[in-house]
Amino acid sequence: MPDVDLGHANEMGLRNDGLANALTGMGMMGRDKSLSTQAQAISFLSQEELEALYGEWLPRRIVDIYAEQATRKGFKVLFGGEGAAAEEVVGIEQVIEDMHILENFMLSAKNARLYGGAVLLLYIDDGRSADQPVDKKNIRTIEGMEVLDRWQIAPVINEENLYDYSRATYYQIISGDLIRQPQLTLIHKDRILRFDGDWLPYRIRQRNYGWGMSSLQTIYESFKHYWTGLHSAATLLSEFDIFVHKIKGLAQMLAAGKEADVRNRLVLNDMSKSVY
Repeated sequence: MPDVDLGHANEMGLRNDGLANALTGMGMMGRDKSLSTQAQAISFLSQEELEALYGEWLPRRIVDIYAEQATRKGFKVLFGGEGAAAEEVVGIEQVIEDMHILENFMLSAKNARLYGGAVLLLYIDDGRSADQPVDKKNIRTIEGMEVLDRWQIAPVINEENLYDYSRATYYQIISGDLIRQPQLTLIHKDRILRFDGDWLPYRIRQRNYGWGMSSLQTIYESFKHYWTGLHSAATLLSEFDIFVHKIKGLAQMLAAGKEADVRNRLVLNDMSKSVY
């Protein structure tokens, strides 16, 4: 089949796509600075960096607002159908309050948004050990629950989830001193509720040990520019006026060796700029 000329190539056989302007340098290699801008691989913020960011009001608001609003009104448990046919489970509000379910859900969501992942560990009494699947027909009670962030618990990597760490069957406690039962070393996935951060493509998620991405990761660069600009503006305000210092008898004071007095006078005036 012969080649069909679609009219996109020049006389040298090169195809031109996009816009270029030889006078302004737009699209011209060597003149257009924007052509040097390249995408870079994600460099995940560390635990310490994320916690430092959380100390600022704007990142804290980004982390907190969704979790707090999602758990603000609570929920009802219905059974027996949908709509008007459904009946509300009586007494469930007291259980929710006694077990602090809404508070634990909120804290799990906050940790997931801050760190990129968290779990809600369920202390289920079903007669089995923590590394066994939950026996749903033999659940006696749920003794409590506890929030762990992704730096306190990690998926156990084996042949089952070698190609996707987020599908782990077992999890391992990393910071045992921070939970009620430090003897728990291996926990079956049935006994946790997993909260992931922002969605990540498969290969990037593997680099992040199967967890999602912190909600602060995508706004980090913009926040740095914002905060730098804010501080720079504050500095400019305090340094806005250029003072002209006039001291009567300055030459005589310097000749008499009173440089320290002159210097102290200038420092005092400089510190008083905002008052002036």
